[in-house]
Amino acid sequence: MIYLFPKLLIIHLIKYIEMALKILLTLLLINLSYSIKAAPNNVYTTFTAYYPDSNLGGKKIFIRGDSCNLTWNKGIELNHTSSNEWMTALMCPEDVVISIKLLLNDTTWMFGKN
Repeated sequence: MIYLFPKLLIIHLIKYIEMALKILLTLLLINLSYSIKAAPNNVYTTFTAYYPDSNLGGKKIFIRGDSCNLTWNKGIELNHTSSNEWMTALMCPEDVVISIKLLLNDTTWMFGKN
């Protein structure tokens, strides 16, 4: 009987160590997957356009550009947030100069430089 106690204790210790290792491995995998999905060099950037609603005549405002998942071929519609204000937020790389242009109904380029 004296010999069984240390053997049982060792078996229980091994099971607890296995369980602790499984938990640590799971936490490590969760952290690894989070760091892969999260892009630490990207930030949400808000684009706001002010344009008189009376001049739009029911048209919508779109944005095109060269970064933030924007292209020069097809625009992203801005949300009409309040009177004369249009807005969207996009994930953009940090410390990058972004060139954009606004369009009416994604077909008519607005005046001015990018």
